Amino acid sequence: FKPTILKEFCPLSSRPDGNCLLNATSTAMCSCQGFHDLLRLKLTLEIGCNTEYYTALSNELFSISKFEEVFLNTMFWIMP
Repeated sequence: FKPTILKEFCPLSSRPDGNCLLNATSTAMCSCQGFHDLLRLKLTLEIGCNTEYYTALSNELFSISKFEEVFLNTMFWIMP
């Protein structure tokens, strides 16, 4: 954790109802968590209408070598 990040960003909380990603996205976009259902619908439609693209993308992103690269880079960033 880098305390200097708090100079630019303010941590917020979201409801612990299993929708944290969509609640946080709704808060970032609309300053409230009330649009998580609409965001979930739009996300579902996006993925459903573009399944081939997201399948190919996930296969590329989640290969073992790519995962290890991302994991190691993330750990380097987190470590003091």
